[in-house]
Amino acid sequence: MFCYTSTCPPSQSSGVTIPISSLDGQIPVVRSKLLEKLRSLKYNSLTLSEVRHHIIEFSQDQHGSRFIQTKLNRASVQEQNMVFEEILNQAYDLMQNMFGNYVIQKFFELGTQHQHSVLVGKMKGHVMSLAFNIYGCRVLQKALGFVSLELQLQIVQELMGQVINCVKDQNGNHVIQKAIETIDPEAIQFIISSFHGRILEIGSHPYGCRVVQKLLQHCTAEQKVPLLKEFHECSTQLMQNQFGNYVVQHVLEHGDPEDRSKIVAQIIGKVFPLAQHKFASNVVEKCVVHATRGERTLLIEEICTSDEDDMNSHLCQLVLDQYGNYVVQKMLELATESQRTNLVDKLWPHVNALGKTPFGKHFFTKMKKYFDNNSPVRGHLSLKDTLTLQLGVLYRKVLLYYDLGAFNGPKKLFFLYELKKKNSKVNINVDAKPSHLKILF
Repeated sequence: MFCYTSTCPPSQSSGVTIPISSLDGQIPVVRSKLLEKLRSLKYNSLTLSEVRHHIIEFSQDQHGSRFIQTKLNRASVQEQNMVFEEILNQAYDLMQNMFGNYVIQKFFELGTQHQHSVLVGKMKGHVMSLAFNIYGCRVLQKALGFVSLELQLQIVQELMGQVINCVKDQNGNHVIQKAIETIDPEAIQFIISSFHGRILEIGSHPYGCRVVQKLLQHCTAEQKVPLLKEFHECSTQLMQNQFGNYVVQHVLEHGDPEDRSKIVAQIIGKVFPLAQHKFASNVVEKCVVHATRGERTLLIEEICTSDEDDMNSHLCQLVLDQYGNYVVQKMLELATESQRTNLVDKLWPHVNALGKTPFGKHFFTKMKKYFDNNSPVRGHLSLKDTLTLQLGVLYRKVLLYYDLGAFNGPKKLFFLYELKKKNSKVNINVDAKPSHLKILF
C-alpha cells in the first residue's frame, strides 16, 4: 500500500490540509478539504467532474473509493475517461491498495476493451506479486472474469512454473481457481499438467483441495482421465485427511456413476473403522447417500452382520461413537423398509443401555424427530404415548400390554425410548422381535 499526498489546486485545498497518521503510524497522510467534506457527508451532491485531480486521493480512502465506484455506475463516457486517465499512472499501486483495488475492479466491470488492455498491460511482469497480494489477487480474479480470452492468456502466462506455489498460497489459490473457472480448459493445459503426480499432495492441502475440486468440475473429460486415475489410487488416504475428504465428497456428489462406484468399492469391507474416523465418516455418509441401491445394501449389511450380538456389535458401537452415529442415522433414513426393520431389530434389545450414553441419546433424539416428520402414522404415537404415561403415573403396579402392531419397527423403538426417558421408573421387558410391548409400572 502507498500513500498519496494531494497536490490540489489552491482554490480547493489551500490552507486546510489535515495530517492523518497512516496505517504504519510513520508516514503522514494529508487529506484535501474536498475529501474531508465528503467524509463529513457535507458534499453528498459532488460529481466526478468536481473531484478532478483528486481521483487518486479519493481512490485510496474508504469513503472516497466508495464515492467513485458509485458514480462510475452512472458516469458518462467523458467522466469515465477522465477518471481512467487520472488513475492510469498509478494503476499498479492502486491494485494493491486496500480501497483503490475496488476502483480498478470497477473498470474491469464497466470499462471498454481498450481500457481492459491498458490495465492488463500495467500488470505485465507483476502478475505473481499481485496473485500473492490480498488486494491484488482480487483484481486479477475480476480481470479474468471480464476480459477477452487473449488478455486472459496474457495474465496466466506469467503463472507458468509457479502454479503449485500459487495453489498453496492463501491468496494465489483464488487466482488459479478463477482461471480454471473462466478460461477454456484446453487453453490452460499447463495448469492442469502441474497437478499430474501430485493429487495426494495438493488434495491434502488446505487451499489445494479447493483447486482440485475446481479442476474436476471444469476440465474436459479427456483431461480428467489422468487426474481421476491418480485420485482413485489415493482416495482411501484422501478420505482420512482433514482436507482431502472434501475432494472425495466432491467426486461422490458430482462425479460420474463409475467414479462413485469405485469410491464405494474402497469403503466396502472397511465401513466399521472408517465410519468412526473423524474425516472419513463424512465420506461414508456420502457413500450411503450416493451409492446405488445394491451398493447401499452392502454397506448396511456390513454393519449388521458382525460376530457379536450384544453391545459390542458393530451397529451398537457405531451408535455409541461420536462420528459413527451419524452414519447409522443416514442408513436408517435411506434404507428400504426391510433393511430399516432389520436395523431396528438389532438395536431393540439394547435400547435402554444405548439411550443412557451421550451419543446414543443424541442418536435416538435425532432419529425420533426424523421418523415423527416422515412416518405415515405421524401424530398417532403421541396420543397413545400420552395416555400410557398417564396410566403409568396413576397405576404404577398395573401390568399394561400395549399393542404396537400398527407401528413400523422404528416407531416401536422410539416409542419405547421416549416412554423410558419420560418415566425413569418404568421397567421394560422386550422380546427379540416383539409384536407387543410389555411395560411393567
